[in-house]
Amino acid sequence: MASLCRGPLVLITLYFCLGCQIGTSTIEGDDAVFMRTGDGLLRTPELQAIVDLQVERNTLGLAEMLLATDPSLRARAAFALGSIQEPATFSILASQLENEENVAVRRDIVFAIGQLNTESSVPVLVDALSQESERDVRYRILEALGKVGSVSASEALLAADVLADEEPLRVFALAVSGAVSNVNDEESRDLLFSNLDDSNADIRVAAAYYFGRETDPS
Repeated sequence: MASLCRGPLVLITLYFCLGCQIGTSTIEGDDAVFMRTGDGLLRTPELQAIVDLQVERNTLGLAEMLLATDPSLRARAAFALGSIQEPATFSILASQLENEENVAVRRDIVFAIGQLNTESSVPVLVDALSQESERDVRYRILEALGKVGSVSASEALLAADVLADEEPLRVFALAVSGAVSNVNDEESRDLLFSNLDDSNADIRVAAAYYFGRETDPS
């Protein structure tokens, strides 16, 4: 793990980047429901303040909250950045993911990175998956790779060392990459086709998602 001192340095860089590019990226077709456990939002003023920053699209304020002492504040800030989808926040999200010890915060950082839909995130996510042992975070990493929408992300999913219960998620991530992001990857299509008659019903459903959404799956 890199030194924690990298966080403030990346934050300074983020200030510069956001001064040059303020915009919004939208992931087309991203209609998946992301479930979070309760964090006391309605009774915690600090968490409500983060929601206010989210409504204001104040990415600088949210980035600062990624450095908060309270992990619930860091997690909520990461989740809020995932809603805003500002590409310039990638560097600090990636840096914080590398250094973060709290499972819930890592989960929400990965969610935010996936929402950015940037190919630059692929090596970061691959590295995170190789080191991650927590089930919920690993699920979010596979989901995030499926949202990237690039051949490199599909290749990473194909090569990923996943557990048996993660295979339906890997297959679904490949299906989303092909059907929603229109990634044209023959090896991914072959795997999806071969899984249409898998003995696991969840895997069959995941593979079928691609062929149900793709207009020309040939």
